[in-house]
Amino acid sequence: MAVRLGVGAALLAIAAACAPVNAGASDDGWRDIELTVRAVRLDEEDSSVSRVGALTFRGGVELSSEDRAFGGLSALEVDENGALLAVTDEGGWFAAQLDLNDAGRLVGVSAPRMGALRDGEGRPFRTKAESDSEGLAQLPDGRYAVSFERSQSVLIYDLAQFGAAAPGRAGPQLSGTAALDPNEGPEALGILQDGRLLIGAERAGGATTPIWLVPPDATEAAPRFQASLDFGFGLVAFDLAPNGDMIALQRFYAPVVGVRIRVVRILAADLARDAGALPLTTLAELAAPLTLDNFEGVAAVANANGGVRLYLVSDNNFSPRQRTLLMAFDWTP
Repeated sequence: MAVRLGVGAALLAIAAACAPVNAGASDDGWRDIELTVRAVRLDEEDSSVSRVGALTFRGGVELSSEDRAFGGLSALEVDENGALLAVTDEGGWFAAQLDLNDAGRLVGVSAPRMGALRDGEGRPFRTKAESDSEGLAQLPDGRYAVSFERSQSVLIYDLAQFGAAAPGRAGPQLSGTAALDPNEGPEALGILQDGRLLIGAERAGGATTPIWLVPPDATEAAPRFQASLDFGFGLVAFDLAPNGDMIALQRFYAPVVGVRIRVVRILAADLARDAGALPLTTLAELAAPLTLDNFEGVAAVANANGGVRLYLVSDNNFSPRQRTLLMAFDWTP
């Protein structure tokens, strides 16, 4: 996304404060973990496959760990220096540094660390109803907004000042969430160049889903837009591209069909309108036999050749039958 001014500084402070792996969390709540990293291809059976739709594959890895807190990655932010921050749907922070080779391909991650998201009193969440964090966006002042399903809420965290021990401060108060299924609330969270948050519900039981466009301190904000969803798809992620367009992920899952992921684009001009339906343009649809899992997070970063680098991360639901995949794609608008 375009607003990234505080990410690198915040994560440098995180790295400096991390305790040894076996020493538990440091005073600011961060602790090192160990990861196993394995390279993956876009098509595991055909190494020549390098494109899907408008996207060019630029490397991918599968991440795993014996640490019980690792998994469930549901949203991520990546800055221009490759510093990654993510949240898990069990109320966890995950931070790492992306490793790129000389050609700019994603080949690994380093310095992985985790912490626990906290409530307004600075206490780690204790129940799924509290801790189901699904969306992440960095505000212009460097703080992070996190959206939560089940509680249908948004909290603001100052990691630069407090690290992972940061208490969650109340964010925008959304109206119109009472009718949402508890497990299909505000999954998609992004930020516009003017600092307003774009918040989308996964689905609302029909052919459209509500989207809020609100300042971080808004109270009782009603939905501003509606986005159309094809049958079976849900809206799961937003991130702002450097040109002001919003990149979104839509996910489909059915037991027989499996997972399908759409990478879609919302034009900046459409976000500037007063209200109404948001037109969506599909950039790519990932489906079998391509390598994929339950992708729920996207980060958009400017790349060196004037295009956009997209990073997609999957939520493995803490299941041995699923994988945590982190994959890189380049897109030229």
